[in-house]
Amino acid sequence: MPTPIKGLEKEFILREALAIRQAFTLTIGSSSWTVHVSELSPDLILFNHTIPLKLLAKGTNVNISYDTKGNTITFNSTISEPGNKIAGILTPEVLYKDLSRKFTRLPPPSDLGVSFALEGERYKLDFPSIQGSIANGTVEISSDFDARNLRGLMEEFARKADSISSHKRIIMFSTKKPETISEKICAITGKSLFIPTTMSGIPQSDPFADKTIVTNDDCKAWYVNSGLDAEQAEEQVKMLVRSIRNKGVLSALTVPILFQNYTIGLIELSVSDNSKPCIDLNTVETFVSFARVLSHALYIHHYFKTATTIDTDFTALVVDVSAGGLLFSSQDAALLDNLKDAAEVSVLLETKKRSVQASGQIKRHYAAKSEGYFGIEFTIMAPEDFRFLFEYLYGRSFTDEDASSIESSRIHQP
Repeated sequence: MPTPIKGLEKEFILREALAIRQAFTLTIGSSSWTVHVSELSPDLILFNHTIPLKLLAKGTNVNISYDTKGNTITFNSTISEPGNKIAGILTPEVLYKDLSRKFTRLPPPSDLGVSFALEGERYKLDFPSIQGSIANGTVEISSDFDARNLRGLMEEFARKADSISSHKRIIMFSTKKPETISEKICAITGKSLFIPTTMSGIPQSDPFADKTIVTNDDCKAWYVNSGLDAEQAEEQVKMLVRSIRNKGVLSALTVPILFQNYTIGLIELSVSDNSKPCIDLNTVETFVSFARVLSHALYIHHYFKTATTIDTDFTALVVDVSAGGLLFSSQDAALLDNLKDAAEVSVLLETKKRSVQASGQIKRHYAAKSEGYFGIEFTIMAPEDFRFLFEYLYGRSFTDEDASSIESSRIHQP
């Protein structure tokens, strides 16, 4: 169980972290970043970061954790001094050490029945399928785009694109498949290929809360998965940027149009005119927002009306279970294709004494061609159901110490 740390010991641990410029994992909601402590006072901890400024509003709740000398230290705080590269949080009254971060996993009891449901209607489409996690929508939807008016939406796209780019086009994969390397990388990752300048190349990191843009490492991983070794992949990434630069392009952006777990098309913008500024992060946000509105507009205008829908209720083999989540496997082809990291899932756990309804997120998955394994982290459950599930699984009373664990604090009421 976690050990609270206060007073002089707390001050010593924080000063030790400052002395070595300790890397912290800072979490806001479901997204995390690595930050480095830079200054410490009795009331304030300053840190260097690359977090989008709009997420650092004063009063925003954050969780900090880091590993040191075989221990995990964690604490909760709030943003007190927002800043573009340096921000501040309130110095906490208490730290916690030696957390029991995970409830013990157990084989599922013989009388436990588990069923699952994906949220919303799901489609089986003949479009490129996204591999890995899918962004949950941290980028705000601009009120400039109206999904109800498809013609007006396209006119607004043209107006905005013409104002900042030399070239624009929208590609839909209903009649063609991804052809160029840029198209293939965006389609399979579900991320935007953003090249601020063709001299600087592909960004080394993603500043967005969700995984929004393709990083240099993402590109190298795509080449490695295509059969190249790491050295060859690195050279191919350079060649990709060079080939775009050789076409006279100064700055470029390719944004995938996503629907469920598919890339249904791409938006391409580029600047080749020295009189126009290079594409920046604000432009990325604008056109990621447009892509989301366009996807929704196509849905409400029945673009997918002839597509096959899949059953959103399914059963699977539970491998192990804890009070905080479970691991299951499945050989259902539709499920393997649709269930990705960050997908929202409803779970019904049935015992002889009680049924427990919960919601959760897929936090990790491994899917081969014929079978997949999926880890669900519970996020929503009634307190009385959580207490029952804990005592049912572990055969002991739920204590105040159990209630103070990381997993208990993560689960919210419906």
